[in-house]
Amino acid sequence: MSQRDSVESLLVLRRLTRAITDAVRVRMMEYLSALTPLLRPKAILGEYVQGGLKESSRKADKAFGDLQKLYEAVGGAKPYNLSRELTTPLSISSVGLEITPLDYYHVAQAGGESRRIKVRCPLTWVLTYTDFPPTRLQELLDTKARSIEELQRFVLNYLILHLAATSDPSGGWRYPHPDSSAVIISQGLEHAWQLTQAARALGPEQRWLDAIETVLRARILAWQRNGMILSGLEGWETSTHKVKDRKELYDLYAKPADRDKTRDYREGNVSYGSAPPEGIVYFEEVLSFYLQHRSSARLLAEPKPDESLGQVINRIPRK
Repeated sequence: MSQRDSVESLLVLRRLTRAITDAVRVRMMEYLSALTPLLRPKAILGEYVQGGLKESSRKADKAFGDLQKLYEAVGGAKPYNLSRELTTPLSISSVGLEITPLDYYHVAQAGGESRRIKVRCPLTWVLTYTDFPPTRLQELLDTKARSIEELQRFVLNYLILHLAATSDPSGGWRYPHPDSSAVIISQGLEHAWQLTQAARALGPEQRWLDAIETVLRARILAWQRNGMILSGLEGWETSTHKVKDRKELYDLYAKPADRDKTRDYREGNVSYGSAPPEGIVYFEEVLSFYLQHRSSARLLAEPKPDESLGQVINRIPRK
């Protein structure tokens, strides 16, 4: 194929890719419009957001507690270096969702020379609240005389949207990082319910059904074993007395990904017996949704000994 034909073919493929991307983006925005009410900051944090409902809510209290933990770990670290304290009510006015194309830089080399080229990933977007695109965040970080208030708003908006995003194979969610030492298993049903709402709007993706299945198995299998709800899993460093306090983990590891989280399932302290009320309220709805797509036999099957959930369940004493 000649160079001319090669270039022309690439241009044709590029136009085709762009047309497909535009069509998919329109459909994605339709789906997001259905999800927006569930993901608004006021719906999640209640009275902790300026203009939110002035009512006491355990869900809002817990969400704000989770947000504080995330903010202390992320906002107080490089490259943000923000104050670790949050003042309520939070001034967050985001009411919509938007998606921004994902770009990355590729260094092309030829004839001993190199050139940095920005490449756009087809059919790949970054989900954010309206007016908080990742491109603007990078501009803030690259500016020495940046606005601390604006940077804080970006970090808070990203963290709020992140709250329900990270599932763990033990049936819970790790905070603030997928490799962090604490797994909140009792809260898993609430996140599973949120996934069912997304699946109803976008379709039952297998990875979402897998996460819902893991949450339900953790709740059902633990209850069958000792008649109590599986609540949480602590990092192995605490149970083996490698550290006396979780704060010492910051000195032990440069970042969460440096720790071996697989040891948590074998050696971490397992807690059970308590759960937020949302876990009871949403259980029937989540189970009903799951059974529309998969068999109950999958939920009741004994976990394999080498399975993460199996390593946790097998350490729970039988009643």
